[in-house]
Amino acid sequence: LEVFRTLRDGQRKGSLLWAVDATRTAMGARMLRDWLGAPLRELGAIRERQDAIAALINEPRVRGDLQDRLRDVRDVVRLAARARLGTATPRELGALRQSLAALPGLHALLAALAGRRPALLDLGGDLLEDLHAELARVLVDEPPTHTRDGGMVRPGADAELDRQHGLRDGAREALAAIETRERERTGIANLRVQHNRVFGYFIEVMKSQLARVPADYIRKQTMTNAERYVTPELAEHETAVLGAQAAALEREQQLFLALRERVSAAGERLCQVGEALARLDVLAGLAEIAETHGYVRPELCEEPVLEIEEGRHPVVERMLGAGRFVPNNLSLRGGALGRRGDPGLGADASGGSARFLLVTGPNMGGKSTVM
Repeated sequence: LEVFRTLRDGQRKGSLLWAVDATRTAMGARMLRDWLGAPLRELGAIRERQDAIAALINEPRVRGDLQDRLRDVRDVVRLAARARLGTATPRELGALRQSLAALPGLHALLAALAGRRPALLDLGGDLLEDLHAELARVLVDEPPTHTRDGGMVRPGADAELDRQHGLRDGAREALAAIETRERERTGIANLRVQHNRVFGYFIEVMKSQLARVPADYIRKQTMTNAERYVTPELAEHETAVLGAQAAALEREQQLFLALRERVSAAGERLCQVGEALARLDVLAGLAEIAETHGYVRPELCEEPVLEIEEGRHPVVERMLGAGRFVPNNLSLRGGALGRRGDPGLGADASGGSARFLLVTGPNMGGKSTVM
C-alpha cells in the first residue's frame, strides 16, 4: 500500500505519509504515523476527527498561529522519559521549559475558535504552570549540555549556592589584590599571577627581571622566557578557591538532580499534555493539507457503499504535479466495482454479496490508482 515507504526504493517520499504530513513536532509526526498504521473503524471517533479538522479549516488564521507556536514545542513525551531514566541533560530540561512556556498561548488560541470547540482540540486543564515556574526559577537562560562543569543553575535560585559562589568570586578578587601587592613589593611591573589546570596558581616573572625575585618565591616551572613561582600565600589562596569551586559544583549538581526528579515525578502529566499537543499538531496539519489541496470531507455511513466523485489520488497527484492528474469516479456497492451507472457484478452465483473483485484494464490505465 506504500503507506509509509515506497515499494521501489523504500523511500518516504512517494508514500501516503509523505503526502499528508504537515506536522510541526516530533510528537505529531509519530502520532500521524500511528493513525495511518491503525485506521479507525468506529464512525463516531472518525467524525470527531473530522469535526476537529473542519473547525481548523474554518479558522485559517488561528490554525496558522497554532502551527507557528507548535514549532517552539520539543518532544515533551521523550523528554519526560529521559527525566525518568535519569539521563536528561540541563539543555534538554531547558527545551522542556521552552515547550511548557508555549502552552498558555496555545490554550488561548484554541479558546478563540468560533462556535463549539471539538473535544479533540483541547489541551486539558493542566498546563503544568508549577513545573514551568520551577524550571524557569532554577535553570539559566542557556543551560549547558552537561553537568560536569556546572553553570546550569540561575543566581538567586539557592542561597547556599550563592554563598559558595560568593566565596569563589571573593577569592578571585583576592587574586587580583595579590598580583597588585607583589608588583609593588618587588618592583616588577609586568609580574603576573596566572592559573592553568596543570600547575594551578603561579606567579610568572620574565627572565629579564629575575634579579628582583624575592627569596620567599619558590620556583615551580621554568619557561623559555620566564620563570614561574609560588608563594605560601598563593598556595593558601589556591586551596580556598578550589574548595569554593568544588563546593559550588557539588551543590549545583544536587540542585539539578532535584529538578530532574521533579520533572520525573510529573511524567504522567507531561505525557498527557504531550499527547494533546501531538493530536493538535496532527489535526492542524491535516487541515492545512485539506485546504491547500482542496480535499473534501467524506460522508460516512454504515452501509457497504463507496461512492467517489472526481476522486484524486493524493500521492500520485503530488508526484505528477498540479493539474496533471485526471480525476476518477468510483462506485463500489456491496462488493461490486464499476463506473457510475453500470449495474456492476455485485452478487455471486448464490445471490449473496460478492467478496471477489476483478479489476481489468490496459497498462497505465489506472488500475493501481483505483485500488
